[in-house]
Amino acid sequence: MVKRVWNKGISLLFCGLLIWTGWSQAAEKASVLQFIFMTKELFPGTEKIGVLIDKNDPQKASLLEKLNRAGVANQVKIVVAEISDNTDVIQKFKSLIREYNIQVLMVLQEGGLFQDKVVRGYLVKNSVLQKVPLVGPTPQWVEEGACFSVSIEAGSLKLHVHPRTAEIFGLQVPEKYAGRTQFAAN
Repeated sequence: MVKRVWNKGISLLFCGLLIWTGWSQAAEKASVLQFIFMTKELFPGTEKIGVLIDKNDPQKASLLEKLNRAGVANQVKIVVAEISDNTDVIQKFKSLIREYNIQVLMVLQEGGLFQDKVVRGYLVKNSVLQKVPLVGPTPQWVEEGACFSVSIEAGSLKLHVHPRTAEIFGLQVPEKYAGRTQFAAN
């Protein structure tokens, strides 16, 4: 009798840990390494990725460390531009394009300055005009016109692609990711 109670207790504890760690059917945020890896998979010749970061984000130091490791692991140079307010976005965007000649622009943070729809709209529009694909932090960015985003669903990588933007950049999803790709409606 004691053994049966103990087994149920362990099962409940295990289920609780699965829920607590976020292992569920809901979409989870992909890691920085997964974002960089997928960028290299979709745009194989990429050597330089520009990343806009909200300077006021308390997780900034951790993000910078992860970007550094992911860049080294994927043999790509990461150029970071920190923005402190909405007016910084234009200047930093232009600097990444003109001074650093980035090939892909990436935003990995969802909150802070990147919650502003005007900021997102500017980045989406101008990345297309400058012929630099924009990787967004969430599928919502893809719905708004970012080229792609990555998430984790049911424990596996899911690719979210905006079909018109992908076409502009000549992006073709490799066959090995076809079953894990969701295309935006617009």
